[in-house]
Amino acid sequence: MKPIFDLKKMFQKFNSEKGNKLIILLLIGVLILVIAWPMGEADQGNDDADAASSGSEEAAEKVVLEKYVANQEARLTALISTIEGAGTVSVMITAKSSGELVVEKDVVTGSNSLEENDSQGGNRTTNEENHSETTVFTDDNTGKSVPYVVKEIEPQIEGIVVVAEGGDDLNVVNEITAAIGVLFDVPIHKIKVVKMNSN
Repeated sequence: MKPIFDLKKMFQKFNSEKGNKLIILLLIGVLILVIAWPMGEADQGNDDADAASSGSEEAAEKVVLEKYVANQEARLTALISTIEGAGTVSVMITAKSSGELVVEKDVVTGSNSLEENDSQGGNRTTNEENHSETTVFTDDNTGKSVPYVVKEIEPQIEGIVVVAEGGDDLNVVNEITAAIGVLFDVPIHKIKVVKMNSN
């Protein structure tokens, strides 16, 4: 039986000039793979880190929004339950965004005007306007430098549902709806008051 790989013949081929070129090409290919391999992993690691960072920011925003909504639901529940005839109350609020912090900025604007006269009696005026902004920083309680917040824009409320024992009384419904309308910038058609199940 004849072997599939004849090692003696293979060594003879590699000892020839053509075999040497093949070995050099093979080594160059391996070298390119070795150089390219770690870079691909590093890039993928950076992409994964960026994705994780973006995901963690979204997760943090979601947690902040959930805490805000839960706090507003608790406050509104406590308030509405004190309205005469409302009885036991349960509130659900949906919000669209997690809000926004507006920071103070130093704004510097300026303009330059340059007038040129050429030898043929022509005039040319060039106007240049400059605008730059830098964020104003302040120290917090721990001494850390943080942007100076001018105002905080609260999350946008999309809708409010109130389930109340007195939800079948039109006067109670009107009082609850009016109270919510005063507290939140929500159109009246996005406020719903219903009667609580007595069971």
